[in-house]
Amino acid sequence: MSIIGWDKAIPATMPAEDLTITAQWRDIAAPTGEIKIAENGWKSFLNTITFRLFFKDTQTVTVTAADNSGKAVKIEYLLSDKALTESELAGMTFTAYSAPFSINPDNEYVIYAKLTDTSGNVAYINTNGIVLDATVPVISGIEAGKTYCAAQTITVDEKYIGTVKVNGTEVSLDRNSQFALSPASGKQTIVVTDRADNETRVTVTVNNGHTYEWQSENGQYWQKCKFCNHETAKKDIPTINISGADKVCRTQDYKFSFTLPERATGATYGYKFIGFGDGPLTPTVENGLYSGIIKASTYPAKENSFKLIVSAKTADGFAFSAEKKVTIQNEHTGGTATCKDKAKCEVCGESYGKLDPNNHANLKHIDAKAATKTSEGNIEYWYCDGCNKYYKDAKATQEITKAQTVTAKLPPKITAGDGATVTQGEKKELSFTSDASFADFLRVELDGSTLDEKNYTKKEGSTIITLNRDFVATLSVGEHTLAIVSKSGTATAKFTVKAKPTETTTPQPTVTPQPTAQPQPTVQPVSPIPRTGDTANPALWFALLIVSGSALAAIFVLRRKDKRK
Repeated sequence: MSIIGWDKAIPATMPAEDLTITAQWRDIAAPTGEIKIAENGWKSFLNTITFRLFFKDTQTVTVTAADNSGKAVKIEYLLSDKALTESELAGMTFTAYSAPFSINPDNEYVIYAKLTDTSGNVAYINTNGIVLDATVPVISGIEAGKTYCAAQTITVDEKYIGTVKVNGTEVSLDRNSQFALSPASGKQTIVVTDRADNETRVTVTVNNGHTYEWQSENGQYWQKCKFCNHETAKKDIPTINISGADKVCRTQDYKFSFTLPERATGATYGYKFIGFGDGPLTPTVENGLYSGIIKASTYPAKENSFKLIVSAKTADGFAFSAEKKVTIQNEHTGGTATCKDKAKCEVCGESYGKLDPNNHANLKHIDAKAATKTSEGNIEYWYCDGCNKYYKDAKATQEITKAQTVTAKLPPKITAGDGATVTQGEKKELSFTSDASFADFLRVELDGSTLDEKNYTKKEGSTIITLNRDFVATLSVGEHTLAIVSKSGTATAKFTVKAKPTETTTPQPTVTPQPTAQPQPTVQPVSPIPRTGDTANPALWFALLIVSGSALAAIFVLRRKDKRK
């Protein structure tokens, strides 16, 4: 302070009584004050401002001031959003402060107060930077409560970012204020808090891939993700071919079969009545053909139909099925009974009823065939292989036995050897041929008695019997009867054993020994007739006899001529 004068004029001559004079001083001291917000207060002028004080609600500002003069101080204030110097403040307009005032959110403030005392001394004080932020952070890129099928990029929109946490674990943002939310088991909660303690929470689920559900429509099937609606390519629904009757008799089990499309698996079947059914049931399979059966015992008495359902899965897991409605019939029907088989129900294929002996299943016409010496014949007849019966007429009204259809073989006859001759004691084979089949041969009889097989041989062509030469030499003179007995009859031949001729002895003159001419072998003529086993040709033997006699006579004549010489 400095003295600027006295409160009274000082007299030139001091009076006799006391005189009080008060000095007048100049006030040069600036007033003091304080700006207070909540628990924070500022009493000086700050040149360096940092916006580090955050509030999210409206705040009340109180400014107080005092002066050493004890007199009231004029208070004014200025709201700024940046730092100002005192020289800058000197030229600005302040607002008179009369009572505490409010500052509102979503603004940045630096509050300046101008304090002026009665002496005109001025002081400036100010707050540090204050941020009132009532806006919550914004999380984008996801929607709360949704499920995603792959990692999601999360963007955080917040000027005064505080922390970003996922399920309590803090994550860092890149320069674009983004981070990747990776797939994880269960829900994930993202919490973003700004510096004013505003908070935003978003909870989502991020799966590692799609969660598909099967869809089908208009003969096609595909998969659709239940969360993101992603769809796979559509495919045609395969077809199951069911082979089974449209009807079944009530007393019969319903049998059916089916095949699956290529690469389909998991075949099952079931059935449904009204309010009742069963399945899935497992079919039997053999060589790719599936078979199933629904027991007649399962048919409800009041039901007259049921639905057969066959199901399977494609190679990619789509379940598909085929259905068939089957009607239940109470009685067998249709079909025709024969002498062999009962009528077959046209519904279930089962036999029912009785045989019809007058309806022959397969009546065959057999033409008449003439018998031969080697085979039997038959009359014209009709045979049913269903009932194994024989009939004389085409209408099968005259039944006969099988034996009555047969005509006997023709009786055999001798074709070679009949009339043969042989000289008594001559060892010569005699052959006889019967036109009977060799397979029918029974025995040989000679003169009415069965001939021992050691005395003859037999061979085919029809039936050729040759009497052994030693046996022939034992036969008596006379005519003999040889019978070849066969199943088809007896063929009879005659042959003759002639007596030996009487030998005449001629006296021979004494002959001087001469060189004897070597006898030449007799050449037997070869018969052009094929042999059938018959060697008893009389003409042949007679010719040989003549040739032999001539040869002996010639030798005798030659010897006599030699002797005469």
